Amino acid sequence: MQALSQKDKTASVAGDWQTLATLWTDDAVALPPGEHPIVGIQAIRAWLERDRMDVSKVDVSDYGIDVHSTRVCGDTAIQWGTTSIAARPKGAASALRAEGNIERVLSRQNDGSWKVQRAIWNIGKPLPDKAGPSR
Repeated sequence: MQALSQKDKTASVAGDWQTLATLWTDDAVALPPGEHPIVGIQAIRAWLERDRMDVSKVDVSDYGIDVHSTRVCGDTAIQWGTTSIAARPKGAASALRAEGNIERVLSRQNDGSWKVQRAIWNIGKPLPDKAGPSR
């Protein structure tokens, strides 16, 4: 599960939607905030490509999922945690930080790796970046 989280972080910071798509099962369901369910890997790939962060216009200085609990039952794991991202439009003086919550159902693959089968998350209101200028 650690490898899944590391691949997620690296690909998210790089805006690499192709790698992000490899982290989901074929029958995955994504439940992003404010959108209809995205069902199946083809729909998830299309959504990732359409909604990816354009790293030519935005610097992502931090991204992560802090898993607070993982419960494993056979080849299924359920995780909940918090997410955070800090991003700054290129040329801007400061970044914005957003935090939220996430719950994921993971499925162990035949090779022992884990992929996301279901995920739901929310994002709170953007906050000033901790490293940004104070007022």
